[in-house]
Amino acid sequence: MGRVFHALVMLMVVSVVVFPGALVFAAPETSPPIKVVVVSGSNYEMGVQYGEQAADLIAANRDVTWNLLDTRVTAFPGGPPLGREVVLKDIEVWTYYLEKYDPQLKEWLLGISKGCKNKGFDISYVDLMAIMVLPQEVWARPQFPYPAETQVAGYAPSKSSLLTAKERTNTQAVASCTAFAAADSATPGGVPMVSLTLGFFAEITQYVILVAFPTDGERFINLTMAGKVTNNTGMNSKYAWVMTAAVTDPRTPCASN
Repeated sequence: MGRVFHALVMLMVVSVVVFPGALVFAAPETSPPIKVVVVSGSNYEMGVQYGEQAADLIAANRDVTWNLLDTRVTAFPGGPPLGREVVLKDIEVWTYYLEKYDPQLKEWLLGISKGCKNKGFDISYVDLMAIMVLPQEVWARPQFPYPAETQVAGYAPSKSSLLTAKERTNTQAVASCTAFAAADSATPGGVPMVSLTLGFFAEITQYVILVAFPTDGERFINLTMAGKVTNNTGMNSKYAWVMTAAVTDPRTPCASN
């Protein structure tokens, strides 16, 4: 009972304080509430449970993700799509670094794939990698050749050298991350406050609140696209926050389209 209560407290904090905009966007009045996925065990076991509980949502995001990657990943703004062949090569590179530096996440993804298949949805490891790197591919695709250590043949065409070469001269909205943190005299009672926007694609509408109780590691919670283990931020049982925001100040944010 104690850990369930603890999880619910964490859930309320994250849902209400950190993600109000995302929750409103992802769950309008005509949609059912965001699904809460609770998992426990090893990374692989938690992945299997996640996949089994959210297979239909993950499949929906998989389909939208590939459509976005096929149509939005370009060498320069307004240019033609690079195409599935190039995107798959990109994903090979992303996969190389994930497996090199975060093999635990690989176990999660393999488990999610298995869980989805247990429910009749054929979601591959590559599909899950695609969901995970969608924002990077569309908004901040690296401009450099593939690193030699990856042994992936071919050149990675520049997404756009113009994004960081010109100041913004218009007020058109761009998709980018914004974050702030405050404490001490800056907040009532000195209570720490943390806020981060959740970068999103309007086409992606399936989110879950993931509550995890790992056998090895800290319990954690976050709001994320179905199929991902985490999005921009999360909080563990020690109330430690992890946030990522991609900005190239004072020029155009690199996470922009």
